[in-house]
Amino acid sequence: MTETALMTVEEMLADKMQVFCDGGMEPVLEWVREQALELVPDVETAAGRAAIKSNAHSVARAKTTIDGAGKQLVADWKRQAKEVDDVRKHVRETLDALKAEVRAPLDKWEAEEERRLAAEVLKREIERAEEDAHQLDELFNLRKAEEERQAQEAARKAEEAKKAEEERIRREAEEKAKREAAEAVARAEREKAEAEQRAKEAAERAEREKVEAERRAKEAAERAEREAKEREERARREAQEEAERKERQKEEDLRIAKETAEREEAARKAEEKRKAENTRHRNHVNGQAADSLIEAMGWDCEGDLERAMEVVRAISEGHVKHVTIQY
Repeated sequence: MTETALMTVEEMLADKMQVFCDGGMEPVLEWVREQALELVPDVETAAGRAAIKSNAHSVARAKTTIDGAGKQLVADWKRQAKEVDDVRKHVRETLDALKAEVRAPLDKWEAEEERRLAAEVLKREIERAEEDAHQLDELFNLRKAEEERQAQEAARKAEEAKKAEEERIRREAEEKAKREAAEAVARAEREKAEAEQRAKEAAERAEREKVEAERRAKEAAERAEREAKEREERARREAQEEAERKERQKEEDLRIAKETAEREEAARKAEEKRKAENTRHRNHVNGQAADSLIEAMGWDCEGDLERAMEVVRAISEGHVKHVTIQY
């Protein structure tokens, strides 16, 4: 390849878009190949070896030229892409700020509506907890009355059993005494002593049975009373535990509601502070703009400040095309 051939390569790269993007590189490479292979290599002579070296160097320079053209094309693209990205960033920031400004009344209403709904839910939860506590008290009273009735019924049955046992023993003792007395009369005096002895033993046995019946009746009554007290104590503990759980839940709900209200109040104050600071900053910038406008226009008449402020307000509100104020 020769210097003239390299100049031809640069001419082929004049339209970089067509060469690099529209499939135009292959003809360029094929032309460079043809130019490079025109030389018949001769390594036997110094001139031939020098010609081969020069030809290879020319191919390397052609590579550098083509690669540099592509690099410059990519650099132009990157610069244009950065300009587009800068414009996109400005558009996003400007329209995001406008979106926030447009949504501000709706956001405020939604926040107020959310607080109102939360307050209603909390009120309903408190009323439901109070109603549950009242129903629990009624259930406890009903259980207590039923257990007292059962205890009275058990005591009544124990008393009836005691009386029936005593009556049976008494009848049996009387019948046995009469029978033995009749037999004693029939068997004469010899059996009188035995009859008296048996009567005595029967009386003692009847007394023992009576005492045993009384003991069993007393134990049954005590057992019924003890079981009634245990049931009453268990019901009382369950009612107390349930009431304590409801009270803890109520306190937790109140705490959560209070924390929510405090967070919302802090957010509201922060938003009001931000808006106030933004308003002060805008007023300050508008005042400086009005002073600069008066100075630039050379106004010095009474009422020029108000006229300048009207102009600044019109610009800040977007009524003046192609003119904006940077806050």
